[in-house]
Amino acid sequence: MIDKLKLKNSALKIQIQKLDKQLGEKAEMGEVLHAIDFDQLNIENQQYTEKISERNKELGKLKQTAGKTVQVLNSLKGKLTALTSQSSALEQQTAEKEHALAAIKDEIRRVQEERLVAERANRSSKRKQTEVKMPQVMDYVHRRVEEDEVRKQVQSWERKLELAKRGASQARRQLSNAAETQMR
Repeated sequence: MIDKLKLKNSALKIQIQKLDKQLGEKAEMGEVLHAIDFDQLNIENQQYTEKISERNKELGKLKQTAGKTVQVLNSLKGKLTALTSQSSALEQQTAEKEHALAAIKDEIRRVQEERLVAERANRSSKRKQTEVKMPQVMDYVHRRVEEDEVRKQVQSWERKLELAKRGASQARRQLSNAAETQMR
């Protein structure tokens, strides 16, 4: 029985030595694995750091581009506001000038009508003068005064008509200048 136990004891000692040896090998392998894993993690960390650095550079460039874009946008908004106000002012000027032109055209029409009436009266007076063979001296003087008054009226209306035509042509030029300025 002692021999059996000694044999069993020695077998167990051998088994313990084998297990210790395996445990030592596993421990060594575990440390090696840990070192390899650590190196691999360092390499991955460097790669990720490089990627982060590249992305940060890209982000910086994008921020600069966005800043420049915002500056350009603000500049263009300012120009748009200025052009919009200028357009409104030009539209108002155009409306005022069109109103003035309409008033001038109306004045021209009235002056022409009055001129036609004065010309008819003048023709009628001339016809009456030719029909009468010998007027009385006083009739002659009265007619002569009326004729002078009618001539003065005709001259006055002709001057008014000329002024109205000039005003209309000036208004047309101003409107065309304003239209050309707006087109530019």
